[in-house]
Amino acid sequence: MRHMTKINLGGATARKLALGVCLTAIVAVISCNTFLDPKPKDILAPENFYKSSSDAVAAVNGIYDSNKGSYSLYYWYMADIASDDINASSNFGSDGHRFAEYKFDASEDAIASIWGTAYWMINRANAALDRIPAITMDETLKARLLGEARYLRATAYFDLVRFYGDVPLIEHEVKSLSGLDIARTPSAQVYALIISDLQAAVPVLPTSYSGGDLGRATSGAAKTLLAKAYLTKGDWANAAATTGAIITSGQYHLTRSGRTTSESRRR
Repeated sequence: MRHMTKINLGGATARKLALGVCLTAIVAVISCNTFLDPKPKDILAPENFYKSSSDAVAAVNGIYDSNKGSYSLYYWYMADIASDDINASSNFGSDGHRFAEYKFDASEDAIASIWGTAYWMINRANAALDRIPAITMDETLKARLLGEARYLRATAYFDLVRFYGDVPLIEHEVKSLSGLDIARTPSAQVYALIISDLQAAVPVLPTSYSGGDLGRATSGAAKTLLAKAYLTKGDWANAAATTGAIITSGQYHLTRSGRTTSESRRR
């Protein structure tokens, strides 16, 4: 038979051992809480971003990035198929025929995608407009970037108000779920923001870019969208004045199909 030795700990020793176990448990809990509530420094977050001019440029680039899927097949469905521009032929899918026959509802992927992409773009623009002004950087570049953000926000709202009518008007970055509980805003107020954004963007955007900046919003793009907003609202006087300024600027020329711009000028 195997003999077992019984260890008898004195009262004082037992109390010390119990205290040690308790302290170990407390340290473990504190360590876990610290681990679960980190302050990361190796990822981008609002708290460690928006510090430099390169951050400002990256933030505005992010607005452009969110816009890259806005004018895909879904936009075509909503803007052309659900109008008299295109007749849905036999090679269209069932969703295309639903749009052509006005038998769609809010459950359609196209409707949800256009809506969600626009507000994704708007929130990024709002974040840039709220946070870039506090960055110490070249003021001319800052003004240009803010102008780009306003132009892109106006673009998103212009699509929303034409597709959906009254829509929630959000002018600042949403930082919590409670910030999403916003009622629909009358379309007149949405158009007012669109026009205000574009009027502010026109004087600070350049007429053209070069190199890696090609494709960014120009003053001409902002003026053109502004003219279109005036036309959509039926503000004929401002639409005529704005389009007239674009025509007489000498920066743009009509091009006939199949001919280059220089050929069109010679003719």
